[in-house]
Amino acid sequence: MFQQGKRDAALAELQQLTRKYPDDRAARTRLVAAYGAMNRLADAERELDTALKRNPSDQDALWQRGQLDLATGKIHQAENDLGKLVGFRSDSADVHFAMATVHRLKREPQLEQQELTEALRLNSSFLAARLTLARSFLAAGQGESALHVLDEAPKPQKDLVSLLLERNWALLLSGDVSGAQRMVEAILKAKRLPDAVLQDAVIKMVNRNFAGAAQQAEEVLHASPSDVKAAYLLTDAYLAEKQLPRAVERVRQLVAQNPNSTPLQMLLGQLLASSNDLLQARAAFEGAKKAGSQSSEPDVALARLDVREKRVPEALRRLQAVVSRDGTNVPALMGLAELTGPSNPQGAIELYRSVVALDSSNFVALNDLAYWLAKSNPDQALPFAQKAVELAADNPDVQDTLGWIYYRKRLYQTALPYLKEAAKHSPTAEREFHLALTYLKTGNTAAGQPLLASALSKDPELFKKESDWQDPVLPGRGSQRGD
Repeated sequence: MFQQGKRDAALAELQQLTRKYPDDRAARTRLVAAYGAMNRLADAERELDTALKRNPSDQDALWQRGQLDLATGKIHQAENDLGKLVGFRSDSADVHFAMATVHRLKREPQLEQQELTEALRLNSSFLAARLTLARSFLAAGQGESALHVLDEAPKPQKDLVSLLLERNWALLLSGDVSGAQRMVEAILKAKRLPDAVLQDAVIKMVNRNFAGAAQQAEEVLHASPSDVKAAYLLTDAYLAEKQLPRAVERVRQLVAQNPNSTPLQMLLGQLLASSNDLLQARAAFEGAKKAGSQSSEPDVALARLDVREKRVPEALRRLQAVVSRDGTNVPALMGLAELTGPSNPQGAIELYRSVVALDSSNFVALNDLAYWLAKSNPDQALPFAQKAVELAADNPDVQDTLGWIYYRKRLYQTALPYLKEAAKHSPTAEREFHLALTYLKTGNTAAGQPLLASALSKDPELFKKESDWQDPVLPGRGSQRGD
């Protein structure tokens, strides 16, 4: 009856069966599925709540309510229901896949990857889990890991277009442009699939054919004006040719076509902020909030605008509200830590610790945590700075921080190479000052004095601004810290 379109009659029959046989899980499962198909989600939830009050260990009810929770955004309840189910069905690839969805929605990529890996261990033919795991690695910038997962697919799946397209993204991320290009050309000969067209656009970007990349992105947008990947690629092509106004105008058109697209509103806001049109950028970010998405990204972007406009209290309130709703929001935690540090170093340290606990590969958080810890406890700061350098060896900020920590530990010779590299890559007055003081500490006045004079000529206030650095004994100047 339901399949023949007689939904109301079918629903009445299922309701009668469930009332008559309350322990018939198959009948209840069909009733809940019918409620879902008819978008009567409140009725479906009520049915499952009743079942779980009777029997909290009802696995079928836990499974269906967990799925319903995910569909309605009740992430924490989904985690609770599916977590219980894992205890009953630890050998179910489907349950682990559902738990991976929970972790993805909670922005816990490492836990998501663990669950997806387990799902594939239990069922190596689970294509959706394989593709999702590859996408998770790609989102984390781990192209080689994504390739490994995709290349382990069973032989019957290796030639599936969905897998080949994902593999192309992994090849592009890993730098194998020629390998990706061969497969893209083969796919496009058969059919101009949007992802293949976009991959061709990326290849054109790499080859500095920006006009060609823009043309490919426009092809996708013509068919699907809400395609966010295409919009970002088109924007990148315009920006590569220094055509920011043209990018702004084109994204405005896309937003007009898709006013309820949070990603497109966010892209427009970012472009306007880059144009220093902060008023219109704020309007775009507000539009992203009104678009109906539950994302906190617009609030974080608005907080950044607040900071640019010297409205720090407003930025703090906005970020605190985001963190109170979602304590795992890394951008909000990072923003709060940055604003908190100058007045409350210990508060900043705790916030950066929270970020590192959520994402141990966040080198910016590791570096900033090391920086604030070094002021009072360089020994405790050292491993965080070393980890940051492992993750971003060429970044002058992390080199400078590690050098400073060794300086604080009075290991001046050890500090020198890091401070040299930091000053070489980014020769700011501050970094020259740091390097100069370290030269002087090692007794190399021939290198230290001229560099110190150069730094002070650029910024005479450096001794005051950089007072955390222990002053060497200079001619006519005593050490401020009795070193």
